[in-house]
Amino acid sequence: MKQLNLILVIGLSLFFIYSESEASRKPNVVFIIADDLNDSINGFGGHPQAHTPNLDRLAKMGVRFTNAHCNAPMCAPSRPSLLSGIYPHRSGMVDGRRPFRSFPILEKAILFPEYMINCGYQAYSGGKLFHGIDKDNTVFGASSANEMDGGYIGPIANFGPYPWDGKTLQYKRPSRNILNPHYPWFGEKSWTYGHGRLSKLPKGSTSWVYCDSGFKGIDGKNGGVFKYNNTSDRSLMPDEIISDWGCKLLKGISTFSYNKDLKKISTEPMDDRPFFLGLGFIKSHFALYSPDEFFDAVLNANQISEEEIILPWSKSGQVAFGDLDDIPIDLRETYSAARNRYKVIQEAGTYHSGGITNLLRGITLSYLAAVNEVDTQVGKILDALEESNKLEDTIIIFTSDHGYNHGDKESFFKNLLWEKSTRVPLIIVNPYSEFNDSRGKECVWPVSLIDIYPTIVDLCGLKKVTGLDGFSLRKLISEPESDDWEGPKVALTAIKGQHSNKYSVRSKDFRYSLGDKGGEELYDHKKDPWEWYNLAKKDEYESIKAKLRNELLSLIER
Repeated sequence: MKQLNLILVIGLSLFFIYSESEASRKPNVVFIIADDLNDSINGFGGHPQAHTPNLDRLAKMGVRFTNAHCNAPMCAPSRPSLLSGIYPHRSGMVDGRRPFRSFPILEKAILFPEYMINCGYQAYSGGKLFHGIDKDNTVFGASSANEMDGGYIGPIANFGPYPWDGKTLQYKRPSRNILNPHYPWFGEKSWTYGHGRLSKLPKGSTSWVYCDSGFKGIDGKNGGVFKYNNTSDRSLMPDEIISDWGCKLLKGISTFSYNKDLKKISTEPMDDRPFFLGLGFIKSHFALYSPDEFFDAVLNANQISEEEIILPWSKSGQVAFGDLDDIPIDLRETYSAARNRYKVIQEAGTYHSGGITNLLRGITLSYLAAVNEVDTQVGKILDALEESNKLEDTIIIFTSDHGYNHGDKESFFKNLLWEKSTRVPLIIVNPYSEFNDSRGKECVWPVSLIDIYPTIVDLCGLKKVTGLDGFSLRKLISEPESDDWEGPKVALTAIKGQHSNKYSVRSKDFRYSLGDKGGEELYDHKKDPWEWYNLAKKDEYESIKAKLRNELLSLIER
């Protein structure tokens, strides 16, 4: 008996020593955000042919939030909201017409990387964390908001490569609007719809360029031309440059990036302090040109040909089906930009072999290839964390700024109040033993990007920040199936309407949207996940609609 007691005492002592050592650590944070990425990754119920093995790996390490939503479905308002922890409708920034620091609430808001620096962290930024034309790089040590001369700022995000005819310039840079001769029917701003394998571009007629960087090239090589001979003889994609920089940083290898004038800026090496590393990958944003290996990975994983890519949102096999007829005019007009883009796709389909269905299959495959390209970069970062022995002390968060409609709801864009535009992937990994029982689990509670800031503060053991609109997800990370969370029962999304803001809330089972003239939409996601049938005028749903309307109003009026 004495021996048993001794074993218990020793065991408890070791437990408390281990727990205290865990509690005394200030964890690192790796925050990865993709651009325009909807739920087309494994485990999120989006496109069934998505191939994302590294995000699968990440999800098994933590918790999948499969009902997470952006608070504004465009990058310009979504990213400042996420970084500041302030709702777009409360700050007033619900579109991208003004810089975020010009809004009084956001002018001096302390962004969460900035707050971490104030709490003793090193903080690094690579790629697209801010909206591309609306930055505040002073947070990461730059001399001014749009400079990249701080030692904590990595490579720029870049939408390229683009096809180029070798002569046409725009803003003294290679023009984005040169038609890819493989896809010649889109007319002006062809880059908006550009997609396909890099290898499909005919040799000799057009080259590829890192368009946004001018002639010098973001990799500092090849005079700004993106070299592509084959999969093993090509320039690095922009996201590959960003992930390579992040991997070297994590491994303690000296690295650098270029500022906007293509001057080399050495990256400050990591020291013994905890770090924040923010990485913004861009390839899931149009234009969707990718190297062949990412297309082939998707096709090989599914054992299909390009002609077997499915359009899961089509109804009874039809691509266009009058799905907007039951939507009130004040909400329908909100979707005009996305509808107009869809009309361009429809017109292009009349020139395309196989019609609009085959054209949309090609775009969908290009999107899945781009998602696989992002997934590959995530895998490289996970490997670097493991090789540098940082994985066991690092919180990892993966998400997107908003989703995207690819023809569903007869729309082709973002800035919509429907599921494909508001819903984002969200995976959170906390390495400590408190969360061991929840690893690999799914949380279906409606949460949103506004909750990331308070979650990071809570998980890192930092002093609570006042004035934030979101709530810490710690409880749900520990107990994903719990209904006991202090946050709201719905996730709120806002967009700029013609007369005022328009709003949508997503509960566990329903979506409710309210237009600026009182128009309403209501969808039952258990029965109708693609939101085909607007139930707002059905008497039997009146009580559900009223409850959701009250929850929406309580969030925007508080």
